[in-house]
Amino acid sequence: MKLILINGQGGTGKTSVAKSLLGKLKSSAYIEADSLVTTNPWEFGGKTDDLAISNAVVLVNNFLAAGFENIIISGLTRNQELLDKFLEKLNQPEEILFVWLRASENVRKSRKIGRDRDYADLEKHFAFINKVYPDIQSTELKSGKAIFIDSSTKSIKEITFEIMHNL
Repeated sequence: MKLILINGQGGTGKTSVAKSLLGKLKSSAYIEADSLVTTNPWEFGGKTDDLAISNAVVLVNNFLAAGFENIIISGLTRNQELLDKFLEKLNQPEEILFVWLRASENVRKSRKIGRDRDYADLEKHFAFINKVYPDIQSTELKSGKAIFIDSSTKSIKEITFEIMHNL
């Protein structure tokens, strides 16, 4: 089984790339971290992160039991701590590709304002979201591979090709 973890700040193309990969990879399943936990009141981090990780682990195991070979998860492991927690709970030696998408602040802001998908996409929250979801420069994996892709000027098709080349 291949586990593809797509991460990056808002507006870098995580969801679009994940959906593109889903269409290109045979026997694939997709998990969107934003859909794993919707609560009222909303809490960023803490128990919300723990719930998202626990829910993702259950879904990964369900997809494995159903015979899927490629599992794509978007937006779950935004830092080393969450990556480590997820892999520890998963407790399986999977083939892992960690993908970090990055884009310039202007590109991300333009994409987020244009899509206006949720509260986090409002321009007044941009600086706060950047602070709690910073652009990371590296990650450590005991097994697997990490790649960093600048999505500022690349198409979804180009990014998808680059990821598939690294599988």
